[in-house]
Amino acid sequence: MLSPLFALAALAIAGPILLHLVRRRPKETLPFSSLMFLEDSPPKWTQQSRIEQWLLLALRVSVIALLALAFTRPYWASAAKLTGGSELGIRRIVLLDQSASMRRAGIWDAANARVSELLANSNPADVVAVYSFDQKLHPLLSLATASETSIANRKRTVLEAIRKAAPGWGEGNLGGAISECAELLQRERSEVDGGANGAGEIVVISDFVIGTPIEELSGREWPETISLRLERVLPSHMGNAHFESRADENASNPSGWRVRVTNEPGSKHERFQLHWIGERGNRIEPIALDCTVPAGQVMTYQVPLPSTQIRGLELSGDECEFDNRRFVVPSQGRSVRVLCLENTKGGPETSLLHFLERVPFGNSEDSIEIVRVNTGDDWSVTAQPSDTWIVCATDFSEKDCERLIDFMNVGGHVLWVLDEPIVDRRPSPTEAAIPVAADAGFSNRVVLSEIARRFEKLTGSTLKSLSEAKIEQYGLLGRIDFKHPVFAPLVDPKFNDFSKVRFWRHRKIELASLEGWVIPAWFDSGAPAILQRRFGHGELTILAAGWQPVESQFALSSKFVPIISQLFSSATVREAVSIDWIAGKSYTLPESAVVEPLLEASPLDSVESNDPRSRSSTGLSGGRLEWIVSPGVWKLGDSDGSRRDVAANIASAESHTELMDFEELSRYGATVREKPQSREDELQKERLLVAAELESRQSLWWWLLLFVLVIAGGESLLCIRKQGRTEGAVSA
Repeated sequence: MLSPLFALAALAIAGPILLHLVRRRPKETLPFSSLMFLEDSPPKWTQQSRIEQWLLLALRVSVIALLALAFTRPYWASAAKLTGGSELGIRRIVLLDQSASMRRAGIWDAANARVSELLANSNPADVVAVYSFDQKLHPLLSLATASETSIANRKRTVLEAIRKAAPGWGEGNLGGAISECAELLQRERSEVDGGANGAGEIVVISDFVIGTPIEELSGREWPETISLRLERVLPSHMGNAHFESRADENASNPSGWRVRVTNEPGSKHERFQLHWIGERGNRIEPIALDCTVPAGQVMTYQVPLPSTQIRGLELSGDECEFDNRRFVVPSQGRSVRVLCLENTKGGPETSLLHFLERVPFGNSEDSIEIVRVNTGDDWSVTAQPSDTWIVCATDFSEKDCERLIDFMNVGGHVLWVLDEPIVDRRPSPTEAAIPVAADAGFSNRVVLSEIARRFEKLTGSTLKSLSEAKIEQYGLLGRIDFKHPVFAPLVDPKFNDFSKVRFWRHRKIELASLEGWVIPAWFDSGAPAILQRRFGHGELTILAAGWQPVESQFALSSKFVPIISQLFSSATVREAVSIDWIAGKSYTLPESAVVEPLLEASPLDSVESNDPRSRSSTGLSGGRLEWIVSPGVWKLGDSDGSRRDVAANIASAESHTELMDFEELSRYGATVREKPQSREDELQKERLLVAAELESRQSLWWWLLLFVLVIAGGESLLCIRKQGRTEGAVSA
């Protein structure tokens, strides 16, 4: 019985017995004159009382006894299954934290000792698997392999798997690792032995620092048959000092860096020094900044830059050294060209280039060159399409069209501005000599047939119609998608008012199909204002009106700079990885990429400098590589000769080494145990888990309740029959 105390409810059978022994007063009475002067004498329970309705009593006692037995949750089990002997075993996953915070002095040795202690207290029949985790779960000894290992070799196999492990540089994801292990145990339960042994346990060996995320546990319901044991290991020295740095944005101090130093509670030191690191990992002397940060406090300092090349910043005076270096790569400027394809027109205010030159492209480190090229002239771009952005006017040549297509196929971005009126035919010399107020500033108007042919060739789409829009006074942008990257910076209500951006004229484009096109903005007439489409590896953006004052007020509005800057940024973005890498994280690189170390983490910062996963690359489909990086400065090169330096640092969350409260894990429904139980307690718990599994599979209580219903129904029918006989006798 799983709940034997419910058997005490069977004592309630005394009730029906007593009621059957007591004689009840008859319901029907007949008055007799000779008895009217005698006293009333009700029936009493005496030694002469005896049970007359044995069958009814047996039925009623059976109902109570079976109900009590059902609530005890009975099951059938042989003694061998519940003795707790050598044949009894559970499936256990040892989950070992391999994140960067486990590199602290003494903590990895404590973790190995805790695994050995766990194995010594385990049943030889237990199936023990070993997994480690940082950002991902890594199988050291999978659950399937552990299940296939013979009982005599299980403990030795686990110890061999632990010896191969070492702490890495990645950020720990405790919640995700526990969730994956729980799924593995549940899957193993359903696949092995038909789920006959559903007992499972996850033993987490970690330092349990507050920087470890556990939010992923909230998305699942914790299984009842799986328990979670938390084994905390502590370093030799508690407390940690860490820092974050960034270039000072104050214009009055452009050569300084701001450094925020945090000294956690429990630290025994409060005096530190900040040193710059040179290209060879050496400290740059004599620049060293003294810092005084009491335990539990945060202080910010300004550190002047040295005149030599820097590769990082180091904090000295802290006994916890795994995160005392932060590597940096000084910003490197780029040479970017903005190529404007348009013919020379009247005044400068009638050209696209005049207003492009007034947009602050890029940043102070970049070299931006804006070049005008007449349509039909020779022009070329660099091997990197992201180093060039092409803006072309309405009328470009057939030769330009072919080169634009080639440029977009390799990843280039093109902005095509339809900035000239469209007519059905080319005007005669006499008509062209007559000035038209609406066409002031333009030498000619574009012929519909020519522009339509170039449009279909450049875009690969079929035009339904292309014409000049009919506008009475002016047109406005009637519908804007502020989720689109071009308009995303203007989503704030303070900036999203386009009512003053008026268009004196614009082109009306109707496509046979909009498949593949994105339209982030429409005119109030219903015609598209901006159209975008992926073309090869690049992109084509079409603006259906010019931004010159003769066309619209767009170039004179406050919206012009952010919109053009967004188009420029998306066109010149680097496809390579960012200059700031997170250590332990995997990055996808081109197959031709070559990564070389310029400055790696100091041996003082690591337990083993030859971590097998810190500098490994794995081939992926599509000619890509997956690279897992360790802290340091790395040179990323490509087959075209381009080079970029990147800095990889430990995730900031790993530096927050204050202890986590285990109650945080309990709030997500996990059955948490902090301290290991004795062997007897373990065996008793295993017996209970096996018994619960057997009871759940057999479900004897369900059959007992069915018998209760049958007996209760029979008792009711018997009572009705006897009552009918009594009423018949009385009436007779």
